[in-house]
Amino acid sequence: MGETCSKPKSTTVVASLVEAVPQDKTLNPSAVTNAPATTAESIFESDIRAILSTINEAISRVSADRIVRRQQFDDTTTFQVSNDSDNSSDVKPAQSATILWFQLLIDYIIRLSEGPSLPELIDLCRQQYAGNVFDMALIEEFEDQYRSDKAIWWYTKDSFVYRLLNQALRERNLRMIILFREYIRDLIEQLVENQYSGASTITVYRGQALLVSEINRVRDQTSPLIVMQSFLSTSKNREVALSFAKQMVLPATLNPVLFEITADTQLKERPFADIARHSEFENEEEILFSVGCVFKATSLAYSDNVWLIKLTLCKTDEYEPNNIYSTMNAALDSSIDLDTFDRFLYDIGIPSWSDIQCVLPPKQQQLDLNNAKSVCAYADKLFRHHDDSVAGMEVATWYLKAIDLEGKLQPVNYLNLFKMYLKVAECLENDKIYYEKAKNIVTNLTEENGPLQTARLYFKLAHHCSLYSDRDHDEALDCYLACLHIQQEALPENDLNIALTYKQIATLHNDHLSSHEISEPSFSEYLVYTSIAEFFMGKCLSIQLKTLPATHPELAKTYF
Repeated sequence: MGETCSKPKSTTVVASLVEAVPQDKTLNPSAVTNAPATTAESIFESDIRAILSTINEAISRVSADRIVRRQQFDDTTTFQVSNDSDNSSDVKPAQSATILWFQLLIDYIIRLSEGPSLPELIDLCRQQYAGNVFDMALIEEFEDQYRSDKAIWWYTKDSFVYRLLNQALRERNLRMIILFREYIRDLIEQLVENQYSGASTITVYRGQALLVSEINRVRDQTSPLIVMQSFLSTSKNREVALSFAKQMVLPATLNPVLFEITADTQLKERPFADIARHSEFENEEEILFSVGCVFKATSLAYSDNVWLIKLTLCKTDEYEPNNIYSTMNAALDSSIDLDTFDRFLYDIGIPSWSDIQCVLPPKQQQLDLNNAKSVCAYADKLFRHHDDSVAGMEVATWYLKAIDLEGKLQPVNYLNLFKMYLKVAECLENDKIYYEKAKNIVTNLTEENGPLQTARLYFKLAHHCSLYSDRDHDEALDCYLACLHIQQEALPENDLNIALTYKQIATLHNDHLSSHEISEPSFSEYLVYTSIAEFFMGKCLSIQLKTLPATHPELAKTYF
């Protein structure tokens, strides 16, 4: 975006500090004349050392005060204390799920492929800070001079970047977080590049206010987990952090807290780094932790009007014993499109995100009649809006044209063909020819497509059979079971994909009872189908309770 940001000159600061130094040691010319030259030089050097000492002390104080001001801006929701129902030290399913989805949310957002976000972020900042001369100047500087290798420098600068970013993260403001996605990605990558690699462990400190209710939750639980909801600034200097905690004037609902954080420097899951070399103020002893770090509270004590809470940085398997996060994170592509992000938002209980889409650049797409991908995209658009058989025939015609174009390509993309064959079968409702064409692709897939890809295709075949093809129960069940078998071999036992397959099998049996094939089932048939449905729904619920947030709408649907 431009040349590297130059650091602000300290001439004015130093000059004002020099002026503030007491002048009672000014040399007397007559005294110097009668004294040996070495004495005058000694006195002069002593004065200079005194001035420099005062300046260095003042600069250190300014630097410490800056950390204090930034921590003072952080409100009490920087941390989220886990909410267990008993004192067991085991990680609760709902607690693990909350941590899992917040971390995945950040992972998804920074992988969004919908173009650069900084221009939109800058436009929004201009609107928000209109009339504020100081911040508008910083916005101009950010626009002209920001580069990815200056992410830490901008984070340490007292500016709109630090304030808006952490506010958005703490408040889970998706719209703002998405606008910050490019900067968040740069900041995390720079922390990874500068991951702390000194001693095997490091101890740092942070003074801040915490709600009394949160302190009570830490006190009443056994080794509760604390999730970092924003980037976290800490200091290697205990006295600086403690001084800040003691000097706060707080209402009755808040208490001063000193966090003592111990971190194993070998942990690489969420980066933390000594950022002095990249900071606006190089003399600071600041360690910055990435958003999403999880800590375990190991002790709590009260002394000299300040709560001391000792925290230890956790490994993933300490709060996510079923390895679900690692599996899901490893499956993420380096770049994620809007459809994938949309599905993820639904998974974490955000079914509508129209207010978020407006911050993403619009897609400009023109129809190319000789391009299979373009024709298929146009057919997809028609498919989403068709609602009768006549329209279905039109949509099928476009898919067939795309199929013809795709078949001429080398190599043929059989996954695209599968999708289009199944869409034609859906558009034509009872057409089994194109369903069989789609199924043949699945049975002939090579190993290079991977087992989970095959499982997903079997799931789609089963779903099609349960809705179309005269609701072929047996065919749908065969496909669901084929999908389930592959998932159980390839995924952790508590993976949500397995839960979804369990749920679909249960729903299939419930729906079959009300279908025309057994409109008047015998009592024995009723018992068999309901028992099978309850069995699979129970297995689905067991996984969901371990992996979904407690307020997720899918839990309510499963219970219902």
